[in-house]
Amino acid sequence: MNDEASTAKGMAARESTTQRVELCHISELRESRAQGFDPFSEGRASLFVVKKDSSLYAYRDRCPHYGTTPLPWKKNEYLDKAGDVIVCAAHGARFDVTTGICISGPCLGESLSAIALHVRRDGQLLADVHT
Repeated sequence: MNDEASTAKGMAARESTTQRVELCHISELRESRAQGFDPFSEGRASLFVVKKDSSLYAYRDRCPHYGTTPLPWKKNEYLDKAGDVIVCAAHGARFDVTTGICISGPCLGESLSAIALHVRRDGQLLADVHT
């Protein structure tokens, strides 16, 4: 790698940092439901967590079909009625809860951006978010 490429790569790494933020206590999450969170007080959810079969999955609240479109049609309504798939209310895209991959709709095969989760011993749920 030449010096110019190395410098550009280093600048990009410094511009995007990961911050671990508290979301909620895991007891607050309901099975086969999703909950949005606004860890940076932006006025709307920027990420959401789904509890499915006692496992937790987190994604950025943005449809890959059009990157700035939030998924739910109203607060915390990320899943279909049965709680089986994530749905983009704007485009009708449907995403697998466990992988975030679009299984039908205009962005077939594309994926939601996954967010790493951590559970502290006290049951507090934390997420790694890029700033």
